[in-house]
Amino acid sequence: MSELSTEVKKKYIDLIKLGKDALDAIKAPFEARKAEKDLEKEVINIEQSIAEQELKIQTAKGEKPFNLKLILEAIDTKDLKERELKLAKELQKELF
Repeated sequence: MSELSTEVKKKYIDLIKLGKDALDAIKAPFEARKAEKDLEKEVINIEQSIAEQELKIQTAKGEKPFNLKLILEAIDTKDLKERELKLAKELQKELF
């Protein structure tokens, strides 16, 4: 009797695994699209940040007396964001 019970349990576990695999297969395309859209959103956020840093740079250059530290920090942040953008776009091409 315990042998039958063990066999029934194994079949039940196998059915559960099949159901999970089927569910994962159904969800995969949606998860991929979501990941693609999330990456697109991140690219837009980085581009916006670059534009904001450029505005900070131009504004700081026009101030009298101008704040060199603020200009350098904004340039540094802009450069960092431009590298992030390049990497995000490379990743986007690679994955999608």
